[in-house]
Amino acid sequence: MMGVMYMVLIRPQQKKQRDQASFTSGIEVGDKVVTSSGLYGTVNHIDDETVHLEVDRDIVVRVARAAVLRSQDAPATPAKSGGLLGGLLGGGARPTDDPTTSDSGGAGRGKGKGGDDANGGDKGQRSKR
Repeated sequence: MMGVMYMVLIRPQQKKQRDQASFTSGIEVGDKVVTSSGLYGTVNHIDDETVHLEVDRDIVVRVARAAVLRSQDAPATPAKSGGLLGGLLGGGARPTDDPTTSDSGGAGRGKGKGGDDANGGDKGQRSKR
C-alpha cells in the first residue's frame, strides 16, 4: 500500500520539483518567461536569488528567481482535476467553454434582471440606513 502511495503521490511531485528547479537554474538573459503570478517579461539581469524582468519598454521588475514558472514559448499546462481515480469516480474535468452550463444557475447574470447594470444590481445606488 505504501509503495502505491509513493508511486502515485510522492514520486510525480518530486519529478515536478526537479524539473522546475532545473528550469529556474537554466534561465538566461534574453529568455521570455512567465512568473507564477502571470507576469510576462524578458529576462534582463540575473542575480543569485532574483531575476530582473523587462515587462515593457524601460520598465524592469525584480522578482524572486523561484517565481519564474515557465518559458513563454512553452504552452501552459492546465491543472488536471480529479487525479488518477477522478475519471472513474466522477471527479474528472468538466467542460468550461459551454455557455449553457453554469454552476450558479444564472442568478444575477445578464442584462435587465432587476437593475441598471449588467450584473443585475442598481449602479450607483446606495441603501439609506
